[in-house]
Amino acid sequence: MKKVLILLTAISVASVASAQFNIGLKGVINISNINVEGKSSDAKVGFAGGPYAELSFSRMFGVTTELLYNEKGGREVMGGTEIKTNLNYLSIPVLFYFEPIRNFKLGVGPELAFLLTAKAKADSMSKTDIKKYFESFDKAIAFGGAYSFGRMGINARYVAGLEQETTVSFADMEGESIKQSLRNNVIQIAVSFRLNSDKPKAVKQ
Repeated sequence: MKKVLILLTAISVASVASAQFNIGLKGVINISNINVEGKSSDAKVGFAGGPYAELSFSRMFGVTTELLYNEKGGREVMGGTEIKTNLNYLSIPVLFYFEPIRNFKLGVGPELAFLLTAKAKADSMSKTDIKKYFESFDKAIAFGGAYSFGRMGINARYVAGLEQETTVSFADMEGESIKQSLRNNVIQIAVSFRLNSDKPKAVKQ
């Protein structure tokens, strides 16, 4: 048993030692909406950005993670007034990717996000803090593709939000509140820049 453990440890260390590690920066355009009880808001354009790290285990497989300031939300028109809901998160997507063609990757994985601010704005009115109506932690499944050329890269991704609860207060005789299911959905178009000065070496299978 001890020999098996030593062999597995040696294989793991060798795999990590031969892996290719990259770091960089990423800028993202978000097209997001909010789905409440099956009803989707109109799309809102936002921004996301931050650092990323990528670890290649072989020529075709690896994992990438990011730390993004992420603007989500939606907009809708009520009574002739446009209301924008701005939800700002600190997001941590972790995608496991497959590279069927060199420089072209397909990835899927979870995205975990912490709510920083939540505000609503109606036309020229001042912003209203609505953070209390949303959960502080958002979960999603992200999937998409990326293509790199040199140190630059472009990618497209869909982030499908998992269900959370939103509490909408209203005045009634009993002072109750309504709990509804909510999902944040985002389409992302991004440009990335690898900070490594040297050209990545091909990783042997």
